[in-house]
Amino acid sequence: MQDNSNYGVAVLELSRAHPDRTAFRGAEVSVTLAQVASLMTRFAVNLKVRGVDASSSVVILDPENHPRGLTLALACGLLGARWVAYGKNMPFAALGTTHFMSIGSPPPEVSHPRTHVVDDSWSSYPASWDTSRPESFKGFSSSDDTALFVGTSGTTGSTKYVARSGRYLWDKIQSR
Repeated sequence: MQDNSNYGVAVLELSRAHPDRTAFRGAEVSVTLAQVASLMTRFAVNLKVRGVDASSSVVILDPENHPRGLTLALACGLLGARWVAYGKNMPFAALGTTHFMSIGSPPPEVSHPRTHVVDDSWSSYPASWDTSRPESFKGFSSSDDTALFVGTSGTTGSTKYVARSGRYLWDKIQSR
């Protein structure tokens, strides 16, 4: 990954080079890189029309580990938005959370003004989007910018969140 790139753009480039390669496989679904790239682009546009940009921190709740959750995280990379997987008692304010995205209904304890349910409609461009214009995604300024927060139990037993770069995430993706 070049320093001026980010993991979202790198996945798009990889999908152009190997469109039929399996990106991930579950018990009931197998998804190619081309399918991931297509969904990623649509998800990024859906995030963009909901106000997500490079200044955003997005919490993603994906209780079923659905491919939609991973694709949403990759779409955040296209926009340069930081993301974190939802955890109980999460310190929204400390993480600078601007948006809460839920695959399915959010739990009742979540009260965030910008909560959105990511459903099947996200697989299409929003009606307000001009599909004749090419998508351009700014992404991160550097692959060393914070791309996600990882929850860790730490030594106290309470969850702490550690910032990780896009380069860290891309290295993890490539090692799989």
